[in-house]
Amino acid sequence: MKNRPENYHLIFDTEFGSCLLLFKNNPFVITRFVLPDKNEHELETKVSPELWGIPGKNREAMKISRKIINYFAGDYSFTLCPAWHLLNTETLTILEINVLKAVVQIPYGRVCSYKDIAVSVGRPLAYRFVGSTMAKNPFPVLIPCHRVIRNDMSIGQYGGGQKMKKKLIELEAKNGVKLNF
Repeated sequence: MKNRPENYHLIFDTEFGSCLLLFKNNPFVITRFVLPDKNEHELETKVSPELWGIPGKNREAMKISRKIINYFAGDYSFTLCPAWHLLNTETLTILEINVLKAVVQIPYGRVCSYKDIAVSVGRPLAYRFVGSTMAKNPFPVLIPCHRVIRNDMSIGQYGGGQKMKKKLIELEAKNGVKLNF
């Protein structure tokens, strides 16, 4: 039987609440990031604790958690998305990965429409696919799907809820983004 890497989790606090980073060691890879919530108990409602694995610390996980903490404190002087080889994308299709790579290109403080992303990946009519890819994004904030909005400039849906999406956009709104919400 092949030796599988064990699942680990790291819970850390930000100005927006408690976050959960799921990862594997040897080699290190992020399997999921869970947006902030009030406390650890609330995080359990978002991801089954069986998937959490054991509490763990890893130099890369700690570095990424510090970036996320700084991000929620308003520091935008770095890129959040770690190198792609640090993200476990094995459950995603090539098109989903291309969509997520396009989303990473949206600058801090800016927004793009689902349609803009669809056009950028060569599938101009696939804006609903882009939306469903955003809904399945296992790495929110690291891959900033909150920066993707509707073509009419309304906020659209978000895995962490519309209120969280609005707060993240407002956090980044240093560039004068105007939205209809």
